[in-house]
Amino acid sequence: MSEHTDPPAPSIMSSPGRGGDDRPRILFVDHTAALGGAELYLSDVAEAYRATAAAFLFQDGPLRSRLEDRGVPVHVFEAPAALDNVRKGSSIGRAAAAVPALVRVSVAIAQTARSFDLLFANSQKAMICAGPAAAWTQTPLVWCLHDLLTEDHFSRLNRWVATRWANLFASGVLVNSEATRSAFIEAGGDGRRTALAYNGINTALFDDAVTDSAALRRDLGIPADAAMLGVFSRLAPWKGQHVAIEALDHLPGAHLLLVGDAMFGEDAYEQRLQSMAARRAVGDRVHLLGFRNDIPRLMKAVDVVLHTSTSAEPFGRVIIEGMMAGTPVVATMGGGPDEIIEDGETGRLVPAGDPEALADAINHVLTGEDGDLVDRARRQAEARFSRAAMLRDVDQHLRDVLAETGVTPTSGHCARPGARVSSD
Repeated sequence: MSEHTDPPAPSIMSSPGRGGDDRPRILFVDHTAALGGAELYLSDVAEAYRATAAAFLFQDGPLRSRLEDRGVPVHVFEAPAALDNVRKGSSIGRAAAAVPALVRVSVAIAQTARSFDLLFANSQKAMICAGPAAAWTQTPLVWCLHDLLTEDHFSRLNRWVATRWANLFASGVLVNSEATRSAFIEAGGDGRRTALAYNGINTALFDDAVTDSAALRRDLGIPADAAMLGVFSRLAPWKGQHVAIEALDHLPGAHLLLVGDAMFGEDAYEQRLQSMAARRAVGDRVHLLGFRNDIPRLMKAVDVVLHTSTSAEPFGRVIIEGMMAGTPVVATMGGGPDEIIEDGETGRLVPAGDPEALADAINHVLTGEDGDLVDRARRQAEARFSRAAMLRDVDQHLRDVLAETGVTPTSGHCARPGARVSSD
């Protein structure tokens, strides 16, 4: 996933009519310090509460620097490896082996949480660890659910534990789409605790981005008359970069930019993509750019932004970014994309895993027959998926949770140490 260098998020101030400084003191908890879409979201939200917030991370990394640069202090607790080894499809045995590590992390969160009004868990693993801490300290817990809890993404055990744990410990569950909410409820979650807050993007990132498509083409050796397509996502099988490569068979002369790194032990997939491109004789038309911090510039330079996930997506942040960049977007249907794009009006939707349908939609977009599709998409993105709208909806849910649990935000600054804590 690539990082954006964006202007600061506005600080959340007291609501009209409340009087005084009633900003809640929030401890944001995340299991990773890598920069994915969920972590970019966390940095925006945490920054808005920077005067009274801190973050608790299970590891050190780029997210720590990003938060601290935005005025959010960070506690780093190096979690035991046994906890990191638990994955979405882990067995009962591996999950059981991680229980002692979970307890150690929960105790560390509880020790820190006593200075805060609310815990905000930004991942499933963070929620699992923060749940007992919330109970011990009687601190309300909100889980921000970024994933679809379906069998395509999670084992039955994982879904069962996540929903029952949330029902037991979480006072609120923020979901990033109606699809995410439906999957949570179907997996056994209590829908009454959920609230919708679509991810939001700062429009200034794209308004201020200066791009030179000709210079980019020269740097990459792409002919001036060749179509330039872009997939902006971490490299992972379910993100479907291989489908985009297959679509090149039906797009003579088109070049494909793959922007993003393999992040979570998926380096083998990156090697697979390289081998696949060479085997299909399109290696000279596939450009793996890795991690980049100039995403707005690149998105404005390409002719089409592609979203190629092979299974339903919980939201689809890259789709919003493409719309705000003023570039046509072709996305695979299912989950969040269906809530973002109106097919034929603000973008194109195609079946997942279908390279021919993807190529057909790209060709259609490249003809320019969709008229003012790009303008309609930009207007919709600004109206529904701005950062300001996201922060408004998040703040409303957090205040609702505090009101329902009887917690009155304490004015003044929270404890703000940023030291690393070892688990040894």
